[in-house]
Amino acid sequence: MAERTPQARVSFITFGSQLHFYNFRHPQVPQLCVPDVDDPFSPLPFMSMCWLEVGSEMEHIEAFLARVPTYAADAREPSSECVVGAAVKVATLVLSGLGGGRVIVSTHGLPSRGVGVLKPREQHKLYGTEKEKELLRPMEGFWSALATDAAKQGIAFDLFVFCGEYCELVTLSALSHVTNGRVFHFSKYDPMIDSTKVQAQLLQLMTEEAGYAGILRVRASAGLRVKRYRGHFLSQNSLDMDLASVTGSSTFFVDLEHEGNLDKKGYVYFQTALLYTTRTGHRRVRVHSFRQRTTPQYSTMFESMDLEAIVFGLAQSAIGEAVNKGPQHARQRLTEQLIKMLTTYRRYAAAEETRGSSSTLLMPTRLRLLALYVLCLLRSDALVEGTTVRIDDRVSNIFDLITMPIHKLLIYLYPSLYAVHHLRDKPHVGTINPATNNYYLPPHEQLILESIVKQGVYVLCDEQARLVYLWIGSRVDPDVSIFLFGVADATTVGLAGGPGEDQFDERLRNLLYALTTRDDGVRRLVVVHEGSVAEESFFKQLKEEKADHSMGYSELLELVHKSVRNALL
Repeated sequence: MAERTPQARVSFITFGSQLHFYNFRHPQVPQLCVPDVDDPFSPLPFMSMCWLEVGSEMEHIEAFLARVPTYAADAREPSSECVVGAAVKVATLVLSGLGGGRVIVSTHGLPSRGVGVLKPREQHKLYGTEKEKELLRPMEGFWSALATDAAKQGIAFDLFVFCGEYCELVTLSALSHVTNGRVFHFSKYDPMIDSTKVQAQLLQLMTEEAGYAGILRVRASAGLRVKRYRGHFLSQNSLDMDLASVTGSSTFFVDLEHEGNLDKKGYVYFQTALLYTTRTGHRRVRVHSFRQRTTPQYSTMFESMDLEAIVFGLAQSAIGEAVNKGPQHARQRLTEQLIKMLTTYRRYAAAEETRGSSSTLLMPTRLRLLALYVLCLLRSDALVEGTTVRIDDRVSNIFDLITMPIHKLLIYLYPSLYAVHHLRDKPHVGTINPATNNYYLPPHEQLILESIVKQGVYVLCDEQARLVYLWIGSRVDPDVSIFLFGVADATTVGLAGGPGEDQFDERLRNLLYALTTRDDGVRRLVVVHEGSVAEESFFKQLKEEKADHSMGYSELLELVHKSVRNALL
């Protein structure tokens, strides 16, 4: 950050049961405490005493951050109290006079005192009922009003929440939703593992190319119009998205609708224009224009569809239904949309010789895996039936899905499963590909029980939980165990006194490194032995199998096939 934008300025406000400000122009950097958290204010002239320039004063910034634990220990404030509402209020007041900025908020729980205090809803009485949708909507009041006010002034909020208890994340995250910020929720924070994720996310927030005070508009040629925008933004009219912050990974979905006739053999035109301010303070306009050919043929349309875009659109629609009408209605609607799409294909686009056949379920070539990804959506933490996923975790996953970069969506929904007990027979796996500088990976295995054998060793990547499982069967051949782990008895791997990763085969270590180390932090490696308690979490990721409250892939295909056939009668 100091190299790319040395003129950028940063400041720090800490809080516990009261607010803490720091005079960075004093040699000792004294801490000034404000106990009034109902009508918070800054006790210092902020402009002259509280800002640090990252280019010329980085040493002061680093020295201050090193002292933060000492400040916290000296404050001796009860850890059970949290005045995050007062902190974000003051931050908004400070930045409102400067034309906007970015606030990174870190909190350990629910605001318990002062402005913005929240009384948690009785979520155990609502979760899993028809009223569950209320838990997916923020409480009206301070947080929603502050979010709207901040967005109008170009102030964006990124939220880090370290809380194992219910903390009304849906209400707190209104700050990030309206200002197009990000939410990072750690319900089971482990500093040994999760600290790398926090570091990676902070580094990305502070160094990635970003714009502020943005206005985004999408236009279409005659015959089409924008019906709805979906994503994280402030909506002040139906034409624009107001973006307090926008980055290269910001993702939005646009619903279009017909409002007139189109030339059946011509083109339609689209234009996206973004007006924004760079980190260096320059106002910019970025415009993308493109055209798309029209066709009167359904078959041509289906053969041109993009699977990732279709799945992303279905996810956005399902999330909207979940918030407005409840997760149960969203799941039902998602299945109905799949059936309607395949019925339309069968009726209007399938080849003449197969159109009348009812013995097989016909799918467009580009969408053959659509039903599978719809099943994965139904079983994702954002929409899964039941109460096994905590409500704050569900909210966090919904927030991620709304703005997830589209190239990450499919691996997020469908975990990657690799068999590594064949590593001896595949000498290239775990070695560097000179063309990409990445490690070669084994072939993907299908997420079904038949893929798992007792003699096998498997690696499964769960991006929703940010875990990498190493599953070890109960009958692993001693020769395979020696090759992979350096010991004849694979049942000792991951146990006290068992072999460490330094004894693993080099190519296995390379493979695990590639799968656990990502741009946004390190995934936790979990060793699972056949028959152990942790095995349930591993097998839960076999998405194509039937699970509690959820059908399997074969059952979904059977349901869709029957529904399509009935619709055509």
